[in-house]
Amino acid sequence: MKKILFFVLLCTCFSFIAFNNVAVAVAGTTTPTTLIGTPKVFVSTAPTTFPDEIYLPNEQYPSQSPIHSDFSANTNACESCHLAHTAVGPNLLQWPTNFDTCTACHDGTVTTTYDVESGTFLAEDNGSTQICNGGLFGFEYASGTNTNKLISRDDNTGGTTTGQTSAYLSRHHVESNLEDDAAPGGKGSATPDQYGTWGNSFGCEECHDPHGNGRNARLLNPNPNGIETETYDLRVTAQNPYTLTLVTTGIPIQYITTGDSATFYTFTDDTGKLARVLKDTIDWANVRVYRGTSPSTVQINSDNVHAYWMDGSGTQPGYSIIKIDQQSPALTASDTVTGYFVTALVVDMDITNYLQSNETVTYRSGINHFCGACHTDFATMPVSGTTNSTLTGVYSQQTHHPIGIVITNPVPGLKFEVDPDGTLHLSCLSCHVAHGVNQTYWQETLVDAGIPGFTSANIYETAGSSYLKRMPNMGVCEACHQF
Repeated sequence: MKKILFFVLLCTCFSFIAFNNVAVAVAGTTTPTTLIGTPKVFVSTAPTTFPDEIYLPNEQYPSQSPIHSDFSANTNACESCHLAHTAVGPNLLQWPTNFDTCTACHDGTVTTTYDVESGTFLAEDNGSTQICNGGLFGFEYASGTNTNKLISRDDNTGGTTTGQTSAYLSRHHVESNLEDDAAPGGKGSATPDQYGTWGNSFGCEECHDPHGNGRNARLLNPNPNGIETETYDLRVTAQNPYTLTLVTTGIPIQYITTGDSATFYTFTDDTGKLARVLKDTIDWANVRVYRGTSPSTVQINSDNVHAYWMDGSGTQPGYSIIKIDQQSPALTASDTVTGYFVTALVVDMDITNYLQSNETVTYRSGINHFCGACHTDFATMPVSGTTNSTLTGVYSQQTHHPIGIVITNPVPGLKFEVDPDGTLHLSCLSCHVAHGVNQTYWQETLVDAGIPGFTSANIYETAGSSYLKRMPNMGVCEACHQF
């Protein structure tokens, strides 16, 4: 009791405690709190000096020790973003906001990973500067007295906008106070519906999951705009559960307990492929499994339901296998088992030669559905028989270029989804990039890459925004249609 009283008195005597170069206010005081965060310093060729610099488990070759996924039992990756006792941001982050945390490393400070500000990275194999697949954000800061203030507007004037030098820059504004319902083709109001939760603050975390729950090579969010959560709610309301299929072979031995009569299942999602369950929802109230057809009086305790990720192959991306602990009476092949799960939006993709000079990113399926989570009216994939003359859209009826259509031949400068058999499909990322573009990006990806028809003299926008396009003006149209 005396020790506790001494601790309370000690805390009362001091208005703040300084850890990690951060002034942390003690509860109950009125002293202003200065939130600084871990210093944005990084030296890859010397032993780490954390907490006086940003920490990575393998500073020189981060590709060998990922910090965002595939965590081992003795991982130290958490310390790259979180601090247990001296954090300054939400969720024990080392920096004040999600944006500050992402850009602490990915603005070029950590030189051995992707710099999303410039849209480049230094190749691990030869140190050469390579272009990021997603383009660049091109963050720039105001001059004069507001040197810490980001310029949020795009520049469509060739670099003449006051305080900004990035010519023809357009980007996703992850640093702004925009909400996802403001996306072109989005709802336009912050009220949930069957197509999303809407009203989420748009930041890096809207598209990316820093813990890799999407199980894809770019940490893409498996539940963007809450679309999978909304699908779950719709199924529950309509009493339309998934039907589980018993699996008796191919079960990894680590999931089998000797003498246990557990049963294993899979189920298909709305795309007809084996579903992947969102890992962080499996132990919550979002799991309802029944012996029989729901609604049923025989609901299986959710503590007895587990989900494990399985690697996919060919046309079947990774999926989940559902384990149900031994029941009484035991489940058999003749039992109908149904359930409700929050499934993941699966983007099937590959990255070969990660962070190397010959790194290649290949999308196979799912990216159109992913982009359509916010750009709902532009997602024409679900509309059967869509043509250039078909009125489509949820919030506005207009004609949109169909996506998902087969492309006969590769088109230099554009990117397509690739089936396992090599068939090409038009996707959102055929014409656009995910982060942003500017004139420098076009110089590097068109002129320097030798794409026919482009020179340093014609990579400019005649009017309007560059709209994250892979080519200036309507170059992406001409590239395919060759009028």
